[in-house]
Amino acid sequence: MTHYISQGGEGELSYAMSEQGHFTIRGSLSFATVEKAHPHTLSLIAAAPLQISVDMAGVTQADSAGVALMIEWWRNQRLRHGVLEFINVPSQILAIADACGVNEVLPLQPLPRPHLEVTNRREEAGHGV
Repeated sequence: MTHYISQGGEGELSYAMSEQGHFTIRGSLSFATVEKAHPHTLSLIAAAPLQISVDMAGVTQADSAGVALMIEWWRNQRLRHGVLEFINVPSQILAIADACGVNEVLPLQPLPRPHLEVTNRREEAGHGV
């Protein structure tokens, strides 16, 4: 897997595509980084397998430019008769997609919520139930 970095005025975006079609995104997916990353990421997707999974768990900041780039990735993959899904999508991106009305079109899977273990305080104190 080869890693790439796009630096903008106020952020950095790193991304990598595996031979199996796992596309990992980390950092700022925003106006500051999207312009530089745009042509290269489209080339990566055009050369990738027809099944791509975009892992967005490492995205720390996003704005509407980032969502617009995601739409273009998805559209270009569909034009190739391929499938592109977004996994581990941060809540900030989900909110933007919802506000823009594209959440029903883009295949977005949110970040899983952390599992909270609930214990009975009486059991912890050794009193039984």
